[in-house]
Amino acid sequence: MNNTFIKSLIGITLFLILPGTVSAQSFLDKVLKGVEKTNKILDETDKILGNDNSSSRSRHSNIKITSPHPDIEIKYKNCVMAGSIAILDLVITNNGKDAQIQLGGSSYTRVYDDSGNQYTETYVSIADGEMKNWDSILFPTEVPLKFRMQIAGVSSKATLFKRINLNIYSKTLNNTEPIILQNIPITHKDE
Repeated sequence: MNNTFIKSLIGITLFLILPGTVSAQSFLDKVLKGVEKTNKILDETDKILGNDNSSSRSRHSNIKITSPHPDIEIKYKNCVMAGSIAILDLVITNNGKDAQIQLGGSSYTRVYDDSGNQYTETYVSIADGEMKNWDSILFPTEVPLKFRMQIAGVSSKATLFKRINLNIYSKTLNNTEPIILQNIPITHKDE
């Protein structure tokens, strides 16, 4: 076969394929523009309703969790206000070896909201078991455990916890620095 025939064949093939690709790309561009417009409308609606945090999408994007223990993985689930008690749910996974770990302790854990209040009255439960101050529990390797912290006396004006210092201790962990959670949004039951 000569080069001219091959070039012509490639040219015809591209001519037949490219219009479909171009129309698919223009369709995707239209969909993305629609999503952007919808997000903008939702953010404007939140502002009209008096929600200073725009939308829950942007509220959750600012969450920061810092663990001084590289083997401890923490995932945020939610934080819901029930009366004057905020209930924070996390999932904690120990990716290291099995360890007895103590978390929380109302006289050690500190919680700060966006209104300038500090809370020290906290209660924790792990894997649906209530923990008293500085009880330890087995954190088995690579098993995600439900963690719940109740924070009492929270102001009804609080919209997020700016910082939570969650104390953690274990004989097998060398570092005694707290786990730090920042910008945790509080969902009020009426929202």
